[in-house]
Amino acid sequence: MPFMETWLLPFKYKIAGVILFFTGLAIGVVYVFSGLNITLPVFAIASVFFSNAFFTCITTNVADEIALVTMLAGLSLWVFTKERIEKAYYNDIRILSLVRSILANLMFLFFSVIFVYGTAFVIVLVFNMYSTFLFYLLFFTILKQSYKRKL
Repeated sequence: MPFMETWLLPFKYKIAGVILFFTGLAIGVVYVFSGLNITLPVFAIASVFFSNAFFTCITTNVADEIALVTMLAGLSLWVFTKERIEKAYYNDIRILSLVRSILANLMFLFFSVIFVYGTAFVIVLVFNMYSTFLFYLLFFTILKQSYKRKL
């Protein structure tokens, strides 16, 4: 059994990952456009809002954290699962997709550092948490389709 295949989850987790990702995306859209507010006490290692607080409990809106964690968990499951029918060449495609996604992400970050400023840059950094996964899925899908056409 190839090395990469031993680290991939069964296909059923891909479905859960897709559901989690789109659920988190929906929560995020609702949070941004309608001001979803889920206020809870949380333990904060660092909190810098109106005052600086370290290693303390604070009460805050956790809707954005719920959306971000749900999307991150969903993308992680989506990326690290086998295909429904595994082909021998998929591992080669996975490696090539990973390299391309890292390079595309680096180009995106260089562009952003040079041309994006202020609060917009913070938004870019939040997007950056997901961009490597998204680029990977894009490249993997494109390469998989191009290999199918060649065969």
